Amino acid sequence: MSGVEWGNLAEVINEVKGLGWFQILPVGQKASQPYQFNIMHVIPSSKLPVETLPLDLLINNAISYNRKTERRGMATSANMLAESKFAPAAKPDPAREEMVKEALSQGLFMLPEYQFDHCVYTITENNLTEEGLIYGYNKCAAFLRLK
Repeated sequence: MSGVEWGNLAEVINEVKGLGWFQILPVGQKASQPYQFNIMHVIPSSKLPVETLPLDLLINNAISYNRKTERRGMATSANMLAESKFAPAAKPDPAREEMVKEALSQGLFMLPEYQFDHCVYTITENNLTEEGLIYGYNKCAAFLRLK
């Protein structure tokens, strides 16, 4: 996208106080949207069907968990998971654990509920600008090795 398009996206999200995200699909995969491959979504806050979206809840839980882990002096949330009193639902995947550590070291994070390559970059009011969106997009694309 051009700089103007990034600026317009930031303006729209800010104006409608909405939720925005990008969906970048693997080669050959299609979305159920008119633009079928790599799409940008914006939902105005007035059109959200529930007070808290499930994805928001997952993201907020991950942020909270990562903060608690940092406060306890743990290097990564993967260490905390290993010390948990609850058994993990599946066998630990070393490659996945390494990817989680890499995401955290880059200021990104992953949601344990999603068992596919992804990352979350938190956009705040401070970085809801053309430059901030470009930076976040490039950071995610580099982490996912799309560039």
